[in-house]
Amino acid sequence: MYSSLYKKFDEVVILMATSGSPGWTLTLYMVALVFHPLIKEFRTMKQVLLRSALALAVVFGGATAYAQVGGGQGYGHGPMSADQRLQMLTQQLNLTSDQQAQIKPILENESQQMQSLRSDTSLSQQDRMSKMGELRESTHSQIKPILTPDQQTKWQQMMERHGRRGMGAGAGATPQGTPPQSQE
Repeated sequence: MYSSLYKKFDEVVILMATSGSPGWTLTLYMVALVFHPLIKEFRTMKQVLLRSALALAVVFGGATAYAQVGGGQGYGHGPMSADQRLQMLTQQLNLTSDQQAQIKPILENESQQMQSLRSDTSLSQQDRMSKMGELRESTHSQIKPILTPDQQTKWQQMMERHGRRGMGAGAGATPQGTPPQSQE
């Protein structure tokens, strides 16, 4: 152990003797001795931080990709399917099983026609939105007679609420974001 210390001491003496500024050489050597363990510690911390950042990036990137591909259920992940809309209407309006059976084919038909409108590239955006609005109006006029007066009131309130928030695709608003006009 002492031979190692004497060797280091000899190196410092030789550096000081050959240097043009022995005081600075000794100072730099002392600083290096003090900071060497700290530099090793910073390298270790840097590696830990980089690995943690990489792990977080993988986790959040995966969650974002999952949400974009439609892994999450609910609103905001594209248009709702006919079954999802029927389930939502059943919960919010307390639909009977008979009402569900009557409304389901109407929603399925609307969903199929909406899909074909979305994929029709021959239509302009304005024409497509107009036809979608007409289709929604037609669906509403078919569903309304199936509902009880109390359900009709709740349903109209739902449609007005959705229209103001701009949830037009399959939620009941016309393309301009106004609630559909009732056709009694």
